[in-house]
Amino acid sequence: MSKIFLTISFIIFSNVSFSQSTNDLDIKNGFRHLKLGSYVTQIKNIKKDLTAFDFGSDIESYVYIGNDIKSIFDVDIDKVSLLFLKGKLFSISASFGTVGKDFTIDEYNSLLNYLKSAYGEQCIPIRKEGATIGGEFWGGQKVALELIRRDESKRTKDPSNFRWFNGYIHVYDIKLNNAAYQNEF
Repeated sequence: MSKIFLTISFIIFSNVSFSQSTNDLDIKNGFRHLKLGSYVTQIKNIKKDLTAFDFGSDIESYVYIGNDIKSIFDVDIDKVSLLFLKGKLFSISASFGTVGKDFTIDEYNSLLNYLKSAYGEQCIPIRKEGATIGGEFWGGQKVALELIRRDESKRTKDPSNFRWFNGYIHVYDIKLNNAAYQNEF
């Protein structure tokens, strides 16, 4: 009888702890003071990203230019990118690593450990293919988060010119993200 009670308790505890962890993504609803669903006019210290891929008429890309977001858990951020669908923030990406300053495996593992402690160990590994050499995904009911590490040398036929590692943390509103990309297909 006690084994059955322990098994049931473990199952309930596992589900509750997992729900609470990913539920924190929904509660936080963004990254630091950048909140998903906010309008372009509500966010300070941003400018249009003229170098971004053209996503179409309903999606606009901005870069955060404030001085208060320089690192995440002591890992230097290269750039914070924001995507808006019809003026509403649906995607926040903090990128790491540039030519000359790699996003190291130690930095990746450090971020991964912090994210697992914040949002749960039961994340979903992202398939390693192409340039993606590491990645994890956490999904709440409304908000999702992914951590990715990439080897840029795997994106080209001449890897000697692209031997550097980068990555990003991507936080997005699931519903708005789906709406944004349904417009493209």
